[in-house]
Amino acid sequence: MKSHIGLRIAHVAKVPIPREAIFWQIGCECESFNLSNAIKRYGKETNDKARAKGIEDLTQWINRFKPDLFFTQKGTGSMTPDLVEQLRQVAPVIFFWVDWPRDLNPHRCAVALASDLIISESKAAAKALSKRINREVHHVPAGAATHISFPVDPVPKLACDISFIGTNNDMKREMVHEHLKSHVKAHTRFWGSRFPGGDVRGDDFSKVVASSKINLCINRNTEGDFSKRVFTIMAAGGFVLHERASELFNLFEEDREIVYWSSLKELRRKIKKYLNDDVARASIADAGHRRTIREYSWIDQHKKIVNLAIKELAL
Repeated sequence: MKSHIGLRIAHVAKVPIPREAIFWQIGCECESFNLSNAIKRYGKETNDKARAKGIEDLTQWINRFKPDLFFTQKGTGSMTPDLVEQLRQVAPVIFFWVDWPRDLNPHRCAVALASDLIISESKAAAKALSKRINREVHHVPAGAATHISFPVDPVPKLACDISFIGTNNDMKREMVHEHLKSHVKAHTRFWGSRFPGGDVRGDDFSKVVASSKINLCINRNTEGDFSKRVFTIMAAGGFVLHERASELFNLFEEDREIVYWSSLKELRRKIKKYLNDDVARASIADAGHRRTIREYSWIDQHKKIVNLAIKELAL
């Protein structure tokens, strides 16, 4: 089996995540190409002539870089099954799914089906996609970007008892938000799109985590799935109170590295318990942080992805 050291990976995607840097860190050679931006230089993405010119630029880039492997994610509109087939004439293609099962549309399923290897960082999404396209979908757990998420000093103006960071995009999150405001005597702040606190990005994420006694995580309305922010929060040293999710049980040990809740009654009880126990909170936060750094960093995730590719694709 070939080592991942020196493996040339072409990252073709429209996602502002620095995977290129992570692949370099694990010893691969990687370059990224944003096909969407390439097409837009010549016109709208829906314009056939602009698309043809953008693909010409992609082809020139491929001929220069000479990749051993293509890595694409999410199946955005600029990536099509026909284009995947063209890429496969040069090197195998990985389709990486990072989102929730409900975001799987027919276009994305078709792009996945055309690819050589399909991977998801969500076990629930892997199961849903596999059932939809009748193909094996491998699961590689998500990880934390430890180069930008790490323990920092608390910021007094951000201090609170309970914080939630996420998007207010389903009824359950809004319901929990309203319930805590009405039934829990604690300073609670909800951050993110369409929440009062607004978006939290970059260095501010770690500052909010450090300034919160309890970092609350609420599942999406998807059976078994969980908030991937749990890794980022733990990398920043935060204490996590997470809604129970079956996929998490094999990743973190309950009441030692993380604390779970199911009902609102249990949530209120756990909040009261841990707001009044600084020692337990600090111990659990430290254990979760150490487990994340040891096993669930982006570097670990990308090593697993590349090693899986080497094994499954006989690179």
